[in-house]
Amino acid sequence: MRTNQKQAIINRALFTQRSFDSSRISVLSTLIHRFEEAGDYEVFISRTNRTPARFVVTVVEGDAPYQHNLDLSTLENPKERDCCREDADLRLHTGGVLGFYNSQGVSTFQVRIVRLGSKEKQVLFNHAEQIPAGDFFTVTPLRPGIYRVSDTLNKAEMALKVMMPPSPEQGKAEKATKVKGERPPSTYRPDQPLLVSVGKKGFDRREASLFSGQTLVFQVQSAARLRVELEKEDEAVTSPPKKRPDKPARTKKQS
Repeated sequence: MRTNQKQAIINRALFTQRSFDSSRISVLSTLIHRFEEAGDYEVFISRTNRTPARFVVTVVEGDAPYQHNLDLSTLENPKERDCCREDADLRLHTGGVLGFYNSQGVSTFQVRIVRLGSKEKQVLFNHAEQIPAGDFFTVTPLRPGIYRVSDTLNKAEMALKVMMPPSPEQGKAEKATKVKGERPPSTYRPDQPLLVSVGKKGFDRREASLFSGQTLVFQVQSAARLRVELEKEDEAVTSPPKKRPDKPARTKKQS
């Protein structure tokens, strides 16, 4: 009897990625762009100087979804995507957003959006140059350590510390030793992202910390170009375990 079992695929890029750049969408980052005005927009998705996808987004005041999410890794395979075909362009409500992410592989993508309807095409958004105000950019760092977060357009920096999440046993021990009035222990909630605003005056804080696997969301209030770089690894976590010395062989006693 044969059974159809799906084989698990491990994306090694998840565990080796040391930096993120808002000009490129990788497997651990997401770009969310908001369409403020009604009209027709042509979206170009490029990868390594190619254009695997090009489609039109119609933004209307009437009945339409407020959000669409696009997995860029499947755009080249029409069987795996339910949008972006020539006969199925997207419709969005005014103020709606388009989310771009990459679910697999090591490729990086860039987005360019052109507004249609005028004699000359107006480039509304060029992801390779900057992220405009009103958009969001997210990263999910996995490697523990100290990261440098920078905005090259506004010349601002902040520090990010990524830690290993506490083990279940550690969480139980902290909860058991908690006394009244004491601050509750940190809990691992990957579903709760950390929101950081960035504008003309820089970031809204000098430093931040989160656990490995939690998401850092940048709320862009002024045009920005963001970069997150691992500067110092947590060697206690990333270094390979030391081998235990071999035990000497026991000698048999002669009777």
